Amino acid sequence: MKKYLFVVFFLVQILTINLIYGEKNFIIEDFENKDGIKVATSRECDLELSSDFVISGKSSGKFIVFNKNIDPDHPPYFLIKASLTDWSQYNTLKFDLLVIPEKLVSSVKILIQLQSIDFDWRKYERDKYHNFYFSVPTGKPVEVYLPVDILKFRNNVGRILFCAIQEKGFYYVDKIELTEKKVEKVEVNEFTKEGINIPEFFSLNLKQEGSFWNIGIYYYNSEKPLYLEIQSNIPVDERKEKQISIFNEKNEMILSEKIVFEQGEQIKKIPLILKGSMNLKINIDNRVVDMELRDIEKLKKENLEIREKRRRTHNPFYRGIVSAYAGAIYKEDGSVNIDETLARIKDLGVNCYTYLIYQRSEKELESLPKFLEKAEKEGIEVWVYIVPPSEAPIGAKKPISEKKYPPYDMDYLKWAEKISEISLNYSNLTLWMIDDFDANLNFFTLEYTKKIYEKTKQINPKLLFGVCVYYDSIKNFVQKGYLPYFDAVLWGYQHSYIKFPECGLNATSLSVEINDYYKLCPDKILIPCIYFTPHSSWPKGRPTKEYLEQAIEIAYNESGICWVYTMPRPGTMQYEIVKKFMERVKLAK
Repeated sequence: MKKYLFVVFFLVQILTINLIYGEKNFIIEDFENKDGIKVATSRECDLELSSDFVISGKSSGKFIVFNKNIDPDHPPYFLIKASLTDWSQYNTLKFDLLVIPEKLVSSVKILIQLQSIDFDWRKYERDKYHNFYFSVPTGKPVEVYLPVDILKFRNNVGRILFCAIQEKGFYYVDKIELTEKKVEKVEVNEFTKEGINIPEFFSLNLKQEGSFWNIGIYYYNSEKPLYLEIQSNIPVDERKEKQISIFNEKNEMILSEKIVFEQGEQIKKIPLILKGSMNLKINIDNRVVDMELRDIEKLKKENLEIREKRRRTHNPFYRGIVSAYAGAIYKEDGSVNIDETLARIKDLGVNCYTYLIYQRSEKELESLPKFLEKAEKEGIEVWVYIVPPSEAPIGAKKPISEKKYPPYDMDYLKWAEKISEISLNYSNLTLWMIDDFDANLNFFTLEYTKKIYEKTKQINPKLLFGVCVYYDSIKNFVQKGYLPYFDAVLWGYQHSYIKFPECGLNATSLSVEINDYYKLCPDKILIPCIYFTPHSSWPKGRPTKEYLEQAIEIAYNESGICWVYTMPRPGTMQYEIVKKFMERVKLAK
């Protein structure tokens, strides 16, 4: 008898192992109880168990968000402690979701943050957390797949944060599990299942070819047809009438119309004729939705006017600049092959080169004066680019005090001093910059940044100092008081596939970003960085030829500068695009 019991026990153990670690899945949370779940009630939210939306088990999690003014940097959230910390055998985190927001919006954005066991929110070390941003349709059950095989801490996962970053309302979540299914990006798939109670929900959305939403604002082209779409999440069960009224910010009525949904219908469209940027109040059955609209054509015209006004000042920075970045050619001893690098820059036709000091920092700094001397004879302007503590070439994961970036390591006043002194002898060195500045503000405090800026000006008042601050950080950066302490601002356009799904395919939003930088950073030099070498987060096949041609045109025409990341190699599509553009615009040296 004992022998048979042992065999049964052994088989049960094998079955359990296969269920957990085999070809099936591992359920992290099925919301049968709230043990191990923490809710940020201080951010006006709560979590309760519900039987309304159940995919597995008897209940789901009903995340209730009361917060009317959600701060995306400090959103309402609930936190789950991972019951399995080693995810190395799985590729995807999957969960089922149904969102019923208070507003009649057609989609909402969500953030899932995964943290390692030793994550410390006070440090926010990049290799110990990962953010997944994505949008989901409202009123419809969806399966969400997150590619966790990209995590740097895949075998050391500690917590899952579910954050509502956009809308107040109900977020039903069920069956959070790990699977072996492999996805290259976040996938959101609608599905149907009998027995799920889905309340009828009407949503409003603006529709136009080439238009887009960005950070809660709808960007449209006033010269193209525009429609207001009213959609029910499920076919209506009987004839229904909806009264629609639209007002502008002056409370002037733009439209008043009764819409009839016949039984079985889901979508109705109303044509709109609008001009310029405005705020709309859309009232449907006494429920109001606010929408901020900005006219892309108007923004483009503003950008062109500002650029032309700057050009007329005869400031050489506004003459029209295309700068190739990095991509230097090196000798066997690690030093820069100045002649070959300059030959490539000349053949490419750009009138500026951004000289990166990074992996071979001591030799690159040593070669800089000679590079400047020879570049000056060719009429080529030079900008110097160095990296912040987060990108230190030696000891990147060590504390800042132990990081190495020879010869001056983390002493950026010394870097400022040396580069400024070199610039005194070479008039073509006009600007120096620090990469990913906004990701290192704990180090580059306002006081320290002021010292760096003042040190630069003290040695050479003509030398400009620039910072790399990304689009999603620039407003906060300016509000913190940094505006007086930089002359130029660079940003990587569409730097993250997660945040900008159209990256590498469509550059329409570049005009919007340029306009915002003009307004947030008046009198500063704007340097839009276009990824000719794709960003590490982009899917394969990007950027396309059409995208690069569009992006370089918009950047140059509307800001006067295009920063080519990185200098392309001869024989590539990227090289030919830049070279042909240079032949057409004929830049001044």
